[in-house]
Amino acid sequence: MLKKKTVLKFILGLKIRQLRIRQELSLKELADIADLSVSYLNEIEKGKKYPKIEKLAALAEGLKIDLGELLSFKTGRNLHPLLKFMESDMVENIPLELFGLSESDVVELMGHDPEKFASFVLTVLQLTRAYDVKMEDVYSAALRSFIEAHENYFSELEKIAKKMRSEWSLSSEDKYYEELKTILQRKYNYEIDEQVLADDVLLADKKVLAKRAKINKLYLHSSLTDEQKTFYIACELGHIILGHASDSQDHSFSVTLQNYRSRYFAGALLLEEKNFSKDLKQFFSQTKFDGSLFLQLIRKYKANSETFFHRLTQMFSAHFKIDDIFFLEVHEEDGAVKIKNELHLTQLHGPHGVRMSEHYCERWIAVKSLKQVQNSPVALAQISIAENGSEYFSLSLAEYSPHLKNRISYTIGFALRPELRSIIKFLDDKSLNRIPIGQTCERCAKLDCAERTTPATLYLKKIRDIDSARRIVELTS
Repeated sequence: MLKKKTVLKFILGLKIRQLRIRQELSLKELADIADLSVSYLNEIEKGKKYPKIEKLAALAEGLKIDLGELLSFKTGRNLHPLLKFMESDMVENIPLELFGLSESDVVELMGHDPEKFASFVLTVLQLTRAYDVKMEDVYSAALRSFIEAHENYFSELEKIAKKMRSEWSLSSEDKYYEELKTILQRKYNYEIDEQVLADDVLLADKKVLAKRAKINKLYLHSSLTDEQKTFYIACELGHIILGHASDSQDHSFSVTLQNYRSRYFAGALLLEEKNFSKDLKQFFSQTKFDGSLFLQLIRKYKANSETFFHRLTQMFSAHFKIDDIFFLEVHEEDGAVKIKNELHLTQLHGPHGVRMSEHYCERWIAVKSLKQVQNSPVALAQISIAENGSEYFSLSLAEYSPHLKNRISYTIGFALRPELRSIIKFLDDKSLNRIPIGQTCERCAKLDCAERTTPATLYLKKIRDIDSARRIVELTS
């Protein structure tokens, strides 16, 4: 993140450079006037140094302005968006270090051509306002980029989970709930409440809430399944073991990252790496796809479906060396289908999220499985052919959530590559349907699609725009 001190140095340097150029002074000329070395003045203009007050006074005199004006945060109109951007919470909280960037890297990028960068920033700020982008949206995007850059696999967290499984002497999946609950209560002095959230109207939508103080408390919603409760207890144990900060009111990116690490730890604890990858190899070695066997595998590990699917992406990237993967979590809310979570390893795969106001293709297996859920979970698989010709094997599980009172599907998709066929043996199963899929109904070129739920407004507009551009060329050439 950019510190306020860095912002202060950068703005000072920009102002000095602007004023020097406006007065047609070279670096050497201003340096001589202010009794500074050229190299030191250059460092000041680049935002790397902040001179003492007497040097600032000499620079102000050389630039023919008051010292107060030089030290103010006011900038010219063309750089004002850049100043607003640098002062925003967004910049202060962006985790630069996660992406191998330092403050000096960002300052150098902005300082190379501040006017152009300011124009770019203004565009970004206008977009964030237009689409109501909040800090949590920025954090989520940064976290997804971080996860994707590491292929959603963190060996150090796997090692910690393995160590704790041994120390806690966890026995079998059937007993995890009671065992982990006992560890949290007795070893870490937690009280566990499974009723307050359900009884409080203001908190009824919360699945879990932690109080970390003199008296530690974990509140779990009573509508959660035992698998979900086990997962959240494991997350809280991860929070403790990983030494995360206890301030639950902090909403910085560090908390977002801590929550992810705790969830990763929980998944690694509940679905032990070695045994889980072994069972996956056995399941995918079948020559026929069997959805009931897939559901049995999930039930064996007593894991909630979301954790199971995230664990799938981790195992495929680490143990099967397959990283052309996407993950989608899709919810049906008030009759509308919405993507709540997605992950794309290696590249942006299809399908993926677009504007929430559009209608996702009903041929997506993520949507198809969602529509088929009644009282029991549904597991489906198909080979999807995207509009660009890319082919994916997609595996989806859909279920009803008693807590959310809606249907949810979890889907993992693999780009069809020769190496995938050596792992997933049922890819040649004739019962696997090969289905062309679009992105949304609004963008789909298949006008006679039987599954269409709304007109192809965006596709037809695109065609009209192309025809209009062609007609303009005919008239003007």
